[in-house]
Amino acid sequence: MKKIKKLTITAITALAVATATSSLTPVHAEEAQQAAIEATNNDKRMAQIGGAIRHFLGDKTPIAFKSGLKSGKVNAYYEGDSNNFTVYYSKAKEGKNFNDPSLKDATSYVTIEKKTYASATEAKSAINYSNGQAQMGLPKIQLGSGLTGT
Repeated sequence: MKKIKKLTITAITALAVATATSSLTPVHAEEAQQAAIEATNNDKRMAQIGGAIRHFLGDKTPIAFKSGLKSGKVNAYYEGDSNNFTVYYSKAKEGKNFNDPSLKDATSYVTIEKKTYASATEAKSAINYSNGQAQMGLPKIQLGSGLTGT
């Protein structure tokens, strides 16, 4: 049985402001938070997913550029707004649209979370400092947008 690795990335900001600009078209008018992801190649899917994330959460939202998957299709959905959100990346046999409702039941292999605090002091107190000893020897992977996972 193969072990599943899970990575969680948390971005903490104080008083963040983001604006969304894009020409992304929703899949259905009544489902304004869902976007078509048509690519079959995971690198292209990640680019389309990244565009959807920035459309809905703001053009400065950090995004991953590589899925890290050798098989299957990468999918993603998010919860929240531009100030506080979680993006869940999952693997499946078939690709789904960004924010497809069925993805909420999928197991994520990467989670990116952003939480905005009222002040820099409040944000600093929320950080769980690690001296790096716990990550020594673990492999590192470039996720894009200046993000590195261990």
